[in-house]
Amino acid sequence: MRTSIARCLIAVAFVILVCPSPARADFVYDVGADWSDTTNPSGPWTYADGLGPITTHQSNWTGNSPGFPTPQPAWAVAPSGAGHIPVWFRSVNTAFDFLPGDVITHTWDGFSGLPGHAPSLLIWTSPFDATLDIVGTVWLARHIGRDVSFSLLIDGVATGIGDSSLADTARSTPDTFALNNVLVHAGGTVSLRFDTVSAAGDFVGVGLTIDATPTVAPVPEANTFLFVVSAVLIVLFCGTRHPISTRGGAGIRT
Repeated sequence: MRTSIARCLIAVAFVILVCPSPARADFVYDVGADWSDTTNPSGPWTYADGLGPITTHQSNWTGNSPGFPTPQPAWAVAPSGAGHIPVWFRSVNTAFDFLPGDVITHTWDGFSGLPGHAPSLLIWTSPFDATLDIVGTVWLARHIGRDVSFSLLIDGVATGIGDSSLADTARSTPDTFALNNVLVHAGGTVSLRFDTVSAAGDFVGVGLTIDATPTVAPVPEANTFLFVVSAVLIVLFCGTRHPISTRGGAGIRT
């Protein structure tokens, strides 16, 4: 009997070793790496203006501008004129103070923007309850005497992180920020807001990375299910190895 119990315990230990429980994983989101010129919203990311997601995509937002030798795809209401800004794009050009791969917005103004479409907004929406670590950079991406402000919001509420003037920033010397251990529910948002503070808007470079750790237990993976079933079967098997004998009228195990 003792030998059988020992063998059962060894079998359970083996199952634990070969079927480990899954570790809780972090999910890392980066606006540049996750960029989409196909859909908006794209996953958790939304490229927006004051009215919501900019759902019109321009294959060549810059037209024949000499500063943009390669046609620039972008999210903007119009390719030129009214509705040309706000705009969001991931650069395919080296222009002004940004490089290919940089995520850029141009903020609203009354010269090329439609009424009610201010400000420029980058929004990340959490797919699940999570604890967030947020890191970002912003900089004024052209220097011709214009100015823009920015602010970071959680669920639409200002965090106190921001800058009323990006005039003294550049790609080489951006504003940087970090906010850790931020609790959000599924559907909660992290937003970067950009407002024009001069007569005309301008380009702003934007970097945003969010490390999200789920705060609820993940759905068991297949190997976890296998572990539970195997352990139960082993216990049941061990429990039926020594039936109770009724010889002599006594309940004695043989």
